[in-house]
Amino acid sequence: MEITLTTEDQEQLACTVLNQSGENGIIIIAPAVGVKQQFYKHLAAYFTEQNYTVLTFDYRGIGASSKVKNARECTMYNWGLKDLTVAIEHAYQLSAGRHLFLIGHSVAGQLFPLAKNNHKIKRAYFVASQNLSSSNWSGRHRVFVNIFWHLLIPTFTTLTGSLPGFTFGGGPTLPKYIGRNWAEWGKNPKGAEGAIENGTTLYQNVKTPSKFIAMADDLLLAPPKAVEVLYDSYGSEECEYQKITPSQLNIKNIGHFKFFKKEMSPLWKDIALWFNKN
Repeated sequence: MEITLTTEDQEQLACTVLNQSGENGIIIIAPAVGVKQQFYKHLAAYFTEQNYTVLTFDYRGIGASSKVKNARECTMYNWGLKDLTVAIEHAYQLSAGRHLFLIGHSVAGQLFPLAKNNHKIKRAYFVASQNLSSSNWSGRHRVFVNIFWHLLIPTFTTLTGSLPGFTFGGGPTLPKYIGRNWAEWGKNPKGAEGAIENGTTLYQNVKTPSKFIAMADDLLLAPPKAVEVLYDSYGSEECEYQKITPSQLNIKNIGHFKFFKKEMSPLWKDIALWFNKN
C-alpha cells in the first residue's frame, strides 16, 4: 500500500507499507544517501514472508519524495530529525502493541540518533553505517573522500546548484543542501556527531539495542574502522559490531550495496535473530 507521510514542516514523503497485519512486528527500512526505497524490495519481501509488516520510504529530495516545498530545509539533518521521526511515528500508530524494529543502511546510522522518537524502536540493525570523518579512511581512499568533502561538493553545489551522482559513484543527483550538509559532516573530525549541535549527547542518549555490520571490502564508502567508530558513539547498553569478509562466504565481494541483493538473503537471518532477542 502506497501512502504519503507529512512531516512536521509539511514536506510530503512517499511511503510503502507491506503486509500491514504482520504479527511479528513492524520493520522500518531507512535508506542510504540517494537510494530509493525500491532498492530494498527484496529485503522487504523477505520480511513480509516472515510475517512482519514492512515500511519503506524516500527521504525528502529523493525518489518519489523529490519535490520539496523548502529547498533550504532539504538536508541530511532533517532526514533524521523530521523524516525518520515521521516514519517511526506512523509505524507506531500502526503497531497496535506490536514491536517496532529498524534496518538502516549507511547514513541511516548517523540519522537515527536525531529522530525524536527513536526510543520507540525496540531493536535496530545497521548495515555499513559509518562515521564520516576522513580519519576513518586510509590510503588512496582517504585521499578521495577528502577531495569529495573539500573540493567536489563545494564546487558542484556552487556551480550547478546540485551534486551530480557521478561524483559519488553513479547515484542520482542530490539537492544542493543535502550535498553541503554531507560535506559538513565529512569535514568534521568527529563526523556527524561533531558537526551536529549536542551531537555527542544525542548519540549517547540512544538506548535502543543496536547491531552494526561492516563489510571488509567496503573500503571507499564505509570502511570497517568508520563503522566501528559509529558503533562506539552509541549509548546503547546492548550494542554489537560484526565485520563480514566475502571470503568467509565464498564470494568475491559484498561492498556497500550487495548485502541487499536477493542472493544475499542467507545473511538476513541474522537480522531476524537480532530482532527476536529478548
